Amino acid sequence: MDRKLAVILAADVVGYSALMERDEAGTHRRLVAGRKELFEPTIARQDGRIFKLMGDGLLAEFGSVVDAVECAVSLQRGLTERNAAAADDQRIQVRIGINLGEVIVEGDDRYGEGVNIAARLEQLAEPGGIWVSAKVAREVEKKLAFGFESMGEQRVKNIAEPVAAYRVRLDGPPARSLRLAQPSRLRLAAVAVATLLLAGGAVTWFTRTPAPEAVVATGPAVAKGKPSLVVLPFANLSDDEAQGYLADGNTEDLTTELARIPGLFVISRNAAFTYKGKAVQPAQIAKELGVRYIVEGSTRRAGDDMRLNAQLIDAETGGHVWAERFDGQWGDVFALQDKLVGSIAGALKLRLLSGQGKSDTAGGTANPAAYDAYLRGREIYLRDNTPEEFAQAAAYFQTALALDPDFGQAWAQLAWIYWDADDQRTAALGLSSWREISTKLYESLEAAAKHPSPLYYQLVAELLVRERRSDEAIAILHKAVALDPSDAWNYEELSQALIFNGRPREGRAYLDAAMRVDPGWGEWRHYQDGLAAFGEGRFEDAVVALEKMDPHSPNPWPKFFGLQVLLWPMDISAAAPSSRRSRRI
Repeated sequence: MDRKLAVILAADVVGYSALMERDEAGTHRRLVAGRKELFEPTIARQDGRIFKLMGDGLLAEFGSVVDAVECAVSLQRGLTERNAAAADDQRIQVRIGINLGEVIVEGDDRYGEGVNIAARLEQLAEPGGIWVSAKVAREVEKKLAFGFESMGEQRVKNIAEPVAAYRVRLDGPPARSLRLAQPSRLRLAAVAVATLLLAGGAVTWFTRTPAPEAVVATGPAVAKGKPSLVVLPFANLSDDEAQGYLADGNTEDLTTELARIPGLFVISRNAAFTYKGKAVQPAQIAKELGVRYIVEGSTRRAGDDMRLNAQLIDAETGGHVWAERFDGQWGDVFALQDKLVGSIAGALKLRLLSGQGKSDTAGGTANPAAYDAYLRGREIYLRDNTPEEFAQAAAYFQTALALDPDFGQAWAQLAWIYWDADDQRTAALGLSSWREISTKLYESLEAAAKHPSPLYYQLVAELLVRERRSDEAIAILHKAVALDPSDAWNYEELSQALIFNGRPREGRAYLDAAMRVDPGWGEWRHYQDGLAAFGEGRFEDAVVALEKMDPHSPNPWPKFFGLQVLLWPMDISAAAPSSRRSRRI
C-alpha cells in the first residue's frame, strides 16, 4: 500500500438537490459548463489534478499548499463573476475544503484521512466559502493576499480528534512581494543573518507544539513495496572521448524522468555517479543503495547518427529484465529518451503520467542544439573548474539561450553561475563589480521564473531563507520536490528551510529523505543534523553530530556555522562572506 503527503481540495455544490428538482436539464448543463470552463482549467493552471468526480462534487490533488489555496480563491471568484449574469434561481454556489495530510495511493485515486478531513472541512464551509486545516493555514498565512480566521476546533464525522479549522478571508492583508535582497548585501551580512535566524527561532523552537507524526513520518518517506532503481552512468562509446558529456546528460535526464513515474523510487544522480568507471557487481550496488533494479547503458554519437543502448537488471537474481537499442538522428534525441523511459516503465509494469515526455520537462527545451550546448556547459560547471573553465561553462549556457530563449533550465543554471562567482570568477566572466554580478543574477532569475525548474526553485529558496522568509522557501521547495523527487538537493534545501522555520523535527525527516536518494554523510549534512537536534533542545545530540564534521575538509562554511551552534550563545556582529554552498559535485 503506497502512501504519500498531498494537498487535497474538496468541492461540492450548495443546494444541489433543490437546483436539480427545479430545473434538472438546465442545472446539469450549467454544472458541466462550469466544470469544463472554470474548474478544470483553473485546477490545471495551478498544477492540480482532479482524481474523482462525484455528481455535484469533486476531489483534486495538488503538490503545493499555495497552489491549492490560490486555486480555491480563483474558483470562488470565477463563480461570483459567472453568477453575476445569472438569475437568482440559477446561480451555482460551491463550498471548498482543503487539507494537507497523508493519503493512500491506489492508481489514480486517493483515500484516507487526508482526503476525509478535506471533505469534512468542505461540509463546514458556508456557501461561497473556503475552509482549510491548521496545517494549510500555517503554510500559507504570510504568502497570499488574504488572511485566515480561526474557526476553532471542530468535531467532524468519522475523525477521532477535533480538527482545527480556518476560514479564508478574501479581504485579508496583502501578501509580501517576492523581492529578494541583493547578493552583495547578503554576502556582507550572511553570518549576522544566520545568527539572527538562530536567535529569532530559538524561543519558537523550544515552545512550539511538535509537528504531528503523520507529517514527519510521511513527508519525505519512501513507500514500502515500491520498485526502486538506480541509473548508473552511461558509457560513452563515441570515438570522441569529449562526447562524454552526452552520456552524462542522458544519465541525468533519464534519472529525472524515471523519478516522475508514479510508484517508482529512483536514486539520485549524485549517488549513481560514485560508481562511474568502477567495476562493481549489481548485487553490491543494490545493497549499498537499497534498490532492486539497475539501469545501465551506453551512448554513441557519430555525426548526426545517435544510438542509445540500455538494459534493466534485477539485482536480486542478476538477470536481465529488459534490454533494448534505440537508433535515430541527433535531432531525435528527445524522442529516443522518451522511448527509453517508456520501455523501462513498461518492463516494470508502471504507468507513465499522462503526456509524460521530454517535451514537458520543467524548464526544458525542444531544441537539440540548445540541449547540446547546455550539457556541455553543465559538464564543465559540475567539475572542479578553474575560473577560465567557469567562464566557459557560462558561455555554453548563453549559447543555449541564444538558440532557445525560453530554456528555463539554462537560465537557472546561468543564475547559479552568477551566484557562485567569486572575485577570480567575476573577472573571468568579464565583469568588474558585485553590482554587475547582482544585475546579471536577477535578470537570469527573472527569465528562469517564466519556465521554472528545480534549479530555479533551489536558488530562490537559498535567497529566501537568508531573508528570514523560510515559509515561502518551504512552499517553493515542495514544487521542486514534485518536479524531481530524485534530487537530494531538494530535500536538503527543504530540511534547512524547515529548521529555520522553527520545525526542526520535520527538517530532520527531510534530511533522512536526502539520505535515502543519495546515501552518505557530508559536512553539510552533519551540520544540518546538529542544527535540527539543537532546535529540538537535544543539545548533547547536537554536539555529537557537529563534532563528526571533518576539520580538514576543504569547505570552511559548514564548520564555521557548526562552530556557531557549538558556542551558542555568542555575539557575532562582524561581517563575513556568504555561506552559500557550491553546486559543484
